[in-house]
Amino acid sequence: MKSLLRVGVDIGSTTIKIVVLDKENKLLYKKYLRHFSEIKTSLQENLTALKHIVGTQCFSFAVTGSAGMGIAQRFKLPFVQEVIACAGAVKKLFP
Repeated sequence: MKSLLRVGVDIGSTTIKIVVLDKENKLLYKKYLRHFSEIKTSLQENLTALKHIVGTQCFSFAVTGSAGMGIAQRFKLPFVQEVIACAGAVKKLFP
């Protein structure tokens, strides 16, 4: 079954960014906030808020960012290196 939504979480050295796209790549949700080195707390709060957006729908999930690799490994989540993610987006948007 194909995912209806795609969720991306970028966990950087100072901020967390989250996006949710539908199957037509329409932006459904975005959040950008500074985590003030409280990555675990900020991520938990953001994922709780995200739960209200995604609900029970099928979704794919990927993590990126300088702090994202450790989080992805710890929770066995897919990780995409930032440069690879950006290159993929550029290729898709500007073939």
